[in-house]
Amino acid sequence: MKTAEEMYQYTRENKLGYNLNILGPWLQKKHFQVIEDALLDHEEVISAFVGRHRPEGGENRPNGDETDQTPHAKRHSVSYFGTEGFYGYAITTEQRIIYAHWSPFHHDATNIPLSNLNNVNPDTGFIWGAVKVETFGDSFSVFWTKSVVRKIAKLIQQGVSDSKDGYMDGVTNSMRTKNVNNGAPRDLYAELEQGKKALDNGLITQAEYDQLKQRLLNE
Repeated sequence: MKTAEEMYQYTRENKLGYNLNILGPWLQKKHFQVIEDALLDHEEVISAFVGRHRPEGGENRPNGDETDQTPHAKRHSVSYFGTEGFYGYAITTEQRIIYAHWSPFHHDATNIPLSNLNNVNPDTGFIWGAVKVETFGDSFSVFWTKSVVRKIAKLIQQGVSDSKDGYMDGVTNSMRTKNVNNGAPRDLYAELEQGKKALDNGLITQAEYDQLKQRLLNE
């Protein structure tokens, strides 16, 4: 993925933080546009998501969901229909996570090397949750529903694992040699690499490549 539209569609199709506010889709594309502008020429986005961003040590807010008793949810109000405080996030082939926020008078993007992440800790309650990302520098949390938080945590953990393995393609090292029914090893990375070459040569579309990658991840 390279464009804001592709990141937005990926987020919607994979249910990674889609917001129901009437301005939500427009704002999410704006957040992803900031990320698109921050990408290097050869850099691509492996996965993207949306969530409410909070730097560690930031100001606490009252909770709007009294039924959720997680420590994070007690301090924060998150809403399906709210847009305040939401950011776009992307994990890229340059082994970094970029998070960005757009507003009419100010927008910025921050990037953190995946090698600087030393802990990714999801904390979920009855409805809401948060994933705390601890780094050697600044740490932050991403808030959303518990199902989305679990997906986000898995994506970040996978990105860290891929970074350590030297393969920034969204397929973990353990998946590259899964056994098929006949017991022979199957190189999922090679299949994904073939798909990427087909995409680069114009033989398949970006959507078809994303579907291939998702299918390999689910096998």
